[in-house]
Amino acid sequence: MAKMLNIREVREILGLSYGEVIRLVREDKLPAYKYVGGPVDRANLELDTKGLRFKDTDIHEMLQESLIS
Repeated sequence: MAKMLNIREVREILGLSYGEVIRLVREDKLPAYKYVGGPVDRANLELDTKGLRFKDTDIHEMLQESLIS
Protein backbone atom coordinates (compact mmCIF):
# COMPACT_ATOMS: atom_id res chain seq x y z
CA MET A 1 0.00 0.00 0.00
CA ALA A 2 1.29 3.43 -0.92
CA LYS A 3 2.03 5.99 1.77
CA MET A 4 0.01 9.18 1.37
CA LEU A 5 1.97 12.43 1.48
CA ASN A 6 0.77 15.98 2.11
CA ILE A 7 1.71 18.92 -0.07
CA ARG A 8 4.58 20.00 2.21
CA GLU A 9 6.19 16.57 1.98
CA VAL A 10 5.81 16.55 -1.81
CA ARG A 11 7.42 20.00 -2.02
CA GLU A 12 10.40 18.78 0.01
CA ILE A 13 10.87 15.61 -2.05
CA LEU A 14 10.56 17.32 -5.43
CA GLY A 15 12.24 20.58 -4.41
CA LEU A 16 9.34 22.62 -5.78
CA SER A 17 7.34 25.58 -4.54
CA TYR A 18 3.74 25.33 -3.44
CA GLY A 19 2.61 26.97 -6.68
CA GLU A 20 4.63 24.56 -8.82
CA VAL A 21 3.06 21.52 -7.14
CA ILE A 22 -0.41 23.01 -7.63
CA ARG A 23 0.39 23.69 -11.32
CA LEU A 24 1.45 20.06 -11.85
CA VAL A 25 -1.80 18.84 -10.30
CA ARG A 26 -3.88 21.29 -12.33
CA GLU A 27 -2.14 20.20 -15.55
CA ASP A 28 -2.85 16.56 -14.59
CA LYS A 29 0.88 15.77 -14.49
CA LEU A 30 0.79 14.80 -10.81
CA PRO A 31 -2.06 12.66 -9.48
CA ALA A 32 -3.70 14.03 -6.34
CA TYR A 33 -6.34 12.66 -4.01
CA LYS A 34 -8.57 14.15 -1.34
CA TYR A 35 -9.47 12.44 1.87
CA VAL A 36 -11.70 15.36 2.97
CA GLY A 37 -14.35 17.17 0.98
CA GLY A 38 -14.80 15.06 -2.12
CA PRO A 39 -12.90 14.90 -5.43
CA VAL A 40 -10.02 17.16 -6.42
CA ASP A 41 -11.31 20.35 -8.05
CA ARG A 42 -8.38 21.15 -10.36
CA ALA A 43 -9.87 24.53 -11.38
CA ASN A 44 -9.88 25.88 -7.81
CA LEU A 45 -6.87 24.19 -6.22
CA GLU A 46 -5.34 27.36 -4.75
CA LEU A 47 -8.53 27.87 -2.79
CA ASP A 48 -9.09 24.30 -1.65
CA THR A 49 -6.01 22.23 -0.79
CA LYS A 50 -7.43 20.88 2.49
CA GLY A 51 -7.12 17.12 2.53
CA LEU A 52 -5.01 17.04 -0.64
CA ARG A 53 -2.76 13.97 -0.63
CA PHE A 54 -0.30 12.30 -2.99
CA LYS A 55 0.82 8.67 -3.24
CA ASP A 56 4.54 8.29 -2.57
CA THR A 57 4.71 5.80 -5.45
CA ASP A 58 3.44 8.50 -7.87
CA ILE A 59 6.08 10.95 -6.60
CA HIS A 60 8.92 8.44 -6.92
CA GLU A 61 7.71 7.41 -10.38
CA MET A 62 7.74 11.05 -11.43
CA LEU A 63 11.32 11.39 -10.16
CA GLN A 64 12.41 8.26 -12.04
CA GLU A 65 10.88 9.53 -15.28
CA SER A 66 12.76 12.81 -14.95
CA LEU A 67 16.19 11.17 -14.56
CA ILE A 68 18.61 11.57 -17.45
CA SER A 69 20.24 8.28 -18.37
